[in-house]
Amino acid sequence: MQKLIDAINAPQPERRADARFQPAFGTTCQLLPTGQQGLVWDVSTFGVGMLLASVPDAGTDIPAEFHTDGGGSPIAISLRVMYTRSLSTGDYFVGARFSRSLTEAEIDTLTTPFAVKPSLSVRAGSPKAKGPTARTGLRRAAVSYSTTE
Repeated sequence: MQKLIDAINAPQPERRADARFQPAFGTTCQLLPTGQQGLVWDVSTFGVGMLLASVPDAGTDIPAEFHTDGGGSPIAISLRVMYTRSLSTGDYFVGARFSRSLTEAEIDTLTTPFAVKPSLSVRAGSPKAKGPTARTGLRRAAVSYSTTE
């Protein structure tokens, strides 16, 4: 019986293939077919989480551009919608996978150097971090969000 209790209480492994990072302030995603703007919630080399006012269908491939308040050239990339979740505000949380991995320069453009909101759970220099996080000398914040439902 104790083995069963221990198994239930054991921490669950991270499902994500790559660490997620806090986007730079004002980072948005524009879905090109419709012009709809989404607020980027988190980003990794392989995908993005964002808030949208209307929901695209899961499995849909969508050309998109990412913009930051800092200006500069937008980052153009196609997304595949992996999942959507309706929020109590009437908006939708959308998880999407990029058609290609982001480059180190693109991650640097879209993310904030180690400066995070105090309410977030932060793992600096996460051992699971791959790609640009592991290669750069910059410290970035790998964030994990928890919900209380």
